[in-house]
Amino acid sequence: MTFEVPQSRASVKQNQFEFKMPGRQKKYRMPYMQFITNGLRDPLIEVFRELREHMKADADLDAQEAAKHLSQDTQLRMQELTREIFEKYNPGLYADMDQQQVAAVFNAWASESQTTVGKSSASSS
Repeated sequence: MTFEVPQSRASVKQNQFEFKMPGRQKKYRMPYMQFITNGLRDPLIEVFRELREHMKADADLDAQEAAKHLSQDTQLRMQELTREIFEKYNPGLYADMDQQQVAAVFNAWASESQTTVGKSSASSS
């Protein structure tokens, strides 16, 4: 008997972060971090580990300040991953945004992703 892999829960609305761009009516969505593909999530986790190490080393640093202390290679990888995530779930949107907007959405998405882990049985199963 062949095992059938269940559908991804990334498209379930309660498992998605929603945001709007200035001057646009459209609502954009992307899955919370725990629902993005492993090919995107795993390298992102590696970047977050390095970020956490900087925050542990200096308790006064918040995530944005700690990000300034990441190696250039890690900073570039973070930018690449951010672009890849935006392009996968909202093709073309990244090119229309400035870096401040990208950072604002990404930070809100990451923060909201952390607070939704285990939020409901549908999103955690």
